[in-house]
Amino acid sequence: MATPPSTASDIGRDRSAAQSIQRFGAKLFCPRDGSNRLHPALLALTPLPYLLACMLVAALLAYPLHYLLPDSLGFRSLVSRGAMAVIFISLFPLAAKLQIKATDFGWVSSPHLWFRQVLQGLGIGTLMLSIHVLVLIALDVRRIDQSHLQSVTIVLGWLGKALLTGIAVGLIEETLFRGLLQGGLTRFGGPMVAVLVSAFYYAGAHFLRTDLKPASGSVQWDSGLLMIWDAFSNLSQIQADTFLALFCVGVFLAGIRAYLPSSLGYCIGIHAGWVFVIKSAKHLSFVVPHNEWAGMVSHYDGIIGYFSALWLAALCLLLIGLRRKFRTPPLPA
Repeated sequence: MATPPSTASDIGRDRSAAQSIQRFGAKLFCPRDGSNRLHPALLALTPLPYLLACMLVAALLAYPLHYLLPDSLGFRSLVSRGAMAVIFISLFPLAAKLQIKATDFGWVSSPHLWFRQVLQGLGIGTLMLSIHVLVLIALDVRRIDQSHLQSVTIVLGWLGKALLTGIAVGLIEETLFRGLLQGGLTRFGGPMVAVLVSAFYYAGAHFLRTDLKPASGSVQWDSGLLMIWDAFSNLSQIQADTFLALFCVGVFLAGIRAYLPSSLGYCIGIHAGWVFVIKSAKHLSFVVPHNEWAGMVSHYDGIIGYFSALWLAALCLLLIGLRRKFRTPPLPA
């Protein structure tokens, strides 16, 4: 039996619509060069389910851990530190699943060379942000708190604590953002996409905070989930100056990883040096209210802001210029 004209017409329209959808999907998820890399629009979304899953696991585990561990830890600390622990522990099986090797992480084969990278990076990072803080003090944006300089022992204790915090933060965050995330993004999307996307997630992660702090007796099985929801709700309160500064930090560190593939040790050291100086400066100085240069720093920590974003962006441009001047291969698109 012949197909009725109306039915044939419907089939033609369906095929045309299907082809249009297929072409749209190809443009959305496949790069123009026809390679096997994922389209940047899709690649930028792939880390989100992983990070969300880790946070949900930590939120659910925090409830039984709250009754097994000492109360001094606090439920909020169990959720936040638990999330970092789940993320860090899951890095290695996830990397194996994605066939991401140690070289993709940016590790060097020699432990001696890795320690040397970290120490050199620590010195560079400390010097960079120390100059930044000294400029802020010279402009009277921050002032030395003389009350915290009464005891050398106390000051050295604070400096030691700040250094250990910096090393821990640098090791965890750089392994996650410039190690697994940038390494995976580079493999599936290219260096340029990896630099920008990893920097975006790095900056955004700093705003996942919550003010909820349930008392010990009021903790329920869903208390951790409510804290996760509140943390994501606070993303609507992102401060432009802080986000821009953190994004420039991410681009700078990711740029080092892109130009020097086995340089994660440098990134860890530089990051640790920055955190060390920030923690030390926040304890040993304070922000001067109503200063004419106060807009240079954000309310996030009183240290980073538009000023740090400016000189970090200038450093990124300088690095690009030096690479071109000496005719080394530019960062691939």
